[in-house]
Amino acid sequence: MPMDGSRGSQVFLPEGSVTGIGSLPMTDPHEAVEFVAQVCPEVPFWPQLPQRDERERMIEQAFAPFSSMLAPRRGKGYGYVIKREWLTEFLRALESGPAQLDETHAAGFFAFERMLQAGRLRAARALKGQIVGPVTLALQLFLDEADDVPLVFKSGDSLGDIVIPAINWYVTRLALWQIERLQLFGRPVILMLDEPCLSFLPARILDVSTSTEMTARSSALTKALRESLTMIRVAGAIAGLHCCSRPPFATVRYVHPALFSFDAYQWLDVFRPAPDAP
Repeated sequence: MPMDGSRGSQVFLPEGSVTGIGSLPMTDPHEAVEFVAQVCPEVPFWPQLPQRDERERMIEQAFAPFSSMLAPRRGKGYGYVIKREWLTEFLRALESGPAQLDETHAAGFFAFERMLQAGRLRAARALKGQIVGPVTLALQLFLDEADDVPLVFKSGDSLGDIVIPAINWYVTRLALWQIERLQLFGRPVILMLDEPCLSFLPARILDVSTSTEMTARSSALTKALRESLTMIRVAGAIAGLHCCSRPPFATVRYVHPALFSFDAYQWLDVFRPAPDAP
């Protein structure tokens, strides 16, 4: 479908072009971007390389600057505990600290940038970046090791109301940093927010007039995602959303991405009959 790069200056027509999302099973960033150049010459993307370094995994990539403030939830499967002595500093860093990638946790981005600078991607009709979305990132935070509920859903704790906008602004700034750098190469830029946890939110959360606390927080998260996509669009990029889990189509319609990517192998049968599919 036509996708407007906002600002009214660039419209990108995909016309069947191939691209990718997320990680590649490689450890060498140069090898990875060479592979991207071969298989996705028209819409190349920068690859995340979690086998190179665990800090290149989606969540760790975003939280890498805060590693001293967070502790992994040992034996819990996923998520990080905010160290209480660092809580104030953590929130301050999310809101006003640096928001950018570096080669220790995003080697693929800088290898991709060097390939563009060398003129090796002349066939590119658009350039694609990505970062974890605010919903998924917010759901990784816990106050205590023993908690089974993420901070943003912890009943009776108002800290969740502070964390949601702080996480959203940090993710948005990471996205805008990528957009600004990729726009230097004169092609339309697609910026995807990766939201595998989007399906964890209730489907009907937009009317919060009689909401429970959890529903209100879910609504706040959804509105944060919509705001982030809007900021990406305002920055002149094509605002995309990727969800590899069961897509909550009503939520997708509400946040209004210009481009929506999902796992059609698993969920095409869900998509086709869905009355609220985009």
